[in-house]
Amino acid sequence: MHGFTGVINHQHAINAAFFFHKSVINLTHNGAALITND
Repeated sequence: MHGFTGVINHQHAINAAFFFHKSVINLTHNGAALITND
């Protein structure tokens, strides 16, 4: 059971990291677009 929750927590951490990474990419992309449009 402990190993099972460990897997869930690990997957959750991966999802959170992926979401955060995607958000950062979107922010930089939007920022780059704004700078280019300027």
